[in-house]
Amino acid sequence: MGLTDQGRDVIFWLRVLLIVGVLGIIVYSISPVIDDVPLRRPETGDLIATDQVTAPATKGASASSTSEMTQTPTSTQMLQPTLIATGTAQAGTSTTTNSAATSTTQYLASRPSGWAIFGIGLIIAGSSLFIGLLLGFLFGIPKTLQSETAVPTSERRYLANTNLEQISDWLTKILVGVGLTQLSNIPTLLVDLSKFLQGGLGNSASGGIFGIAIVLYFLICGFLYGFLWTRQFFAGVLLQADASETFTALQLRDVKAQQLVSLQLDPSMDTPPPKVQDLKNAIKLASPALRSRIGEEARQVRKATWDKNKAKMETTIPIFEALVDVDETEMAKYISRGQLGFAYKDKRSPDYAKAEDMLTEAINLRGNAGDSGYLWYEINRAICRILLDANFKNNQPSTPDQQARIMTDLNAAKLVIAQANPRVKEIDQWLALNKLTL
Repeated sequence: MGLTDQGRDVIFWLRVLLIVGVLGIIVYSISPVIDDVPLRRPETGDLIATDQVTAPATKGASASSTSEMTQTPTSTQMLQPTLIATGTAQAGTSTTTNSAATSTTQYLASRPSGWAIFGIGLIIAGSSLFIGLLLGFLFGIPKTLQSETAVPTSERRYLANTNLEQISDWLTKILVGVGLTQLSNIPTLLVDLSKFLQGGLGNSASGGIFGIAIVLYFLICGFLYGFLWTRQFFAGVLLQADASETFTALQLRDVKAQQLVSLQLDPSMDTPPPKVQDLKNAIKLASPALRSRIGEEARQVRKATWDKNKAKMETTIPIFEALVDVDETEMAKYISRGQLGFAYKDKRSPDYAKAEDMLTEAINLRGNAGDSGYLWYEINRAICRILLDANFKNNQPSTPDQQARIMTDLNAAKLVIAQANPRVKEIDQWLALNKLTL
């Protein structure tokens, strides 16, 4: 299942947005605004004046030096350990710092470099993107349409495992329910999250805001991307997997059906014929292509043995009975019924009533004999009606109604009857007895 044009467009622009987001992280990590924002002491939150920030004193400086070391820090100096002077350096004495200066020095030393900010930003973006993808996947998993109607054991199929769908359904309902109950707490949670992310993004006020922006931006992009991918591609993946499993199972069923048909048509001492019900079930589960081949194979056997080896011909009857129940096309339906009617008529203990019924169904399904042929259906149905006629058995003419029914079939196939060699003796006898001609 491929993407639609609209789906491709949406995913393209989502990729563009992801690239824009990464560029935003790069710009933020190298922007001077990181160094220019006001700094605050961790303990009190008081602003740190620019003139309080000094570069570290050089070890071994001259004792006679009385000049101040305080200067406006550069970006590099602010990202390195920096000493905060508490008074003017005195000649001959070492520079000392009070606890506040030490704390401020540690604070400034903890501020990450531009590369560190970039790396942390990418990790935050990647994590948010992954969470969004996972949520989009859970919300986008398609449902499998399965029937809950009980089926016979012989026709039972294995259904797809829907555990993932059920888990997706549970989780989405839980997430939506919890989200709705926590709507009032979302602002507080966002503030807490911004404070948590602030330290890794420059340890400044803008760092927390930018961290929240990264999370929301990539979370939404990831959700949309995951949802669209799941809806467009995942259903196709499942269908291909199911089709592959179905194809393999169908191959196995075809092999079994062919084996049982071969045993039915050509049994031996070592391998007796299969049970009739097992044979019928196997044919019903076979593919349409194999059923067509089975029908043709049985037809050839019946045609070759109907008058010389009726016992072998009778082995085709269960096959035709199974095909009558499952054949799908109109042509297959009337061919299998016609063959079954022939077999009922020609077996060692003929069943002319069943044969007539099957041949009647075949003729009705076939339609106009002039278009479709198979005029032997009419000939054999006429034979069945003749042999079922009590008057014919008593060597008496048939009733007018019976004569009309039989003559309808004979007239439809009179050209075939005239060319038949040898002649059909039952028809000739009936015509002579009723003093009728074609």
